[in-house]
Amino acid sequence: MKQFGFFLLVLSCLVWLAIVAVPVTPFTLGQKAALVPGLLILGEMLFWTGALLVGKKIAQQYRHWLNPRYLWARCKQALGSSVLDVWLAA
Repeated sequence: MKQFGFFLLVLSCLVWLAIVAVPVTPFTLGQKAALVPGLLILGEMLFWTGALLVGKKIAQQYRHWLNPRYLWARCKQALGSSVLDVWLAA
């Protein structure tokens, strides 16, 4: 069951990323307006179902990894703060 939970967690990320592609799809404006909230709801449902299947501890760790503060700190650590400062100043 844990493997299926991980699959749902990964699938939820893909659903969230699909929202970025909605503006360039050939759908009408009304269809796009309905598609974005639908994808958001689907992504949340998939995430929380997967979280229930993998367990509380793993779900909390997964949320921590996706925290923007954690990701930014990891980027600074990997690239060095001077590289990021030059990039942001440009």
